[in-house]
Amino acid sequence: MIDFQWHGLLQSWSRHTLAAGDDRDNLSAEWLDEQTLWIGYPGAGEEQIARAERRLKTRLPESYREFLKITNGWPAGGPYVTRILPVEKIEWVSARKRDWLESWKLGMRLGSGNGDLATIGERLGFDIRTLESGLEISDEEDIGVYLLMPGLKSADDEWEAWCFEGETGAVRYPSFWELMRAEFDLLQP
Repeated sequence: MIDFQWHGLLQSWSRHTLAAGDDRDNLSAEWLDEQTLWIGYPGAGEEQIARAERRLKTRLPESYREFLKITNGWPAGGPYVTRILPVEKIEWVSARKRDWLESWKLGMRLGSGNGDLATIGERLGFDIRTLESGLEISDEEDIGVYLLMPGLKSADDEWEAWCFEGETGAVRYPSFWELMRAEFDLLQP
């Protein structure tokens, strides 16, 4: 099993967020710990994760499961995402965003001269229909959303993770761990 260094990454992210002061107003005073410089929530227990897996009818990838055990959600996403949801609130894109999917597909068809979705997907670097199978794990209050893609697995069963923004498509990472490392790097000066 890969040793994901969540404690170190999230502690650095906490310090950066508190030092920058940008997101301080968005942080819940309930979980903000100025003394330890921690902005995260209490971790999810194995039973909380198992309930979500039963509801979603899948086993979540290890990098995401390990993240949830450290913090059940995260109040400060990368540059395009407001926050990562607690495990109880994650949902399949097909269940939560049916209207969004249909309007996005229609917009892409119209913007490309009514091309078929496979052709449009080739141009964007992914099959648009793949979006329907994505697992939405963040709020979409800003311009982006984090998606985990169970149909796109690596040899170690990690799901591909996307930072998806409707105008430009997806920035793709081999795992949730890699996405979060890259998002944190984007916050650095």
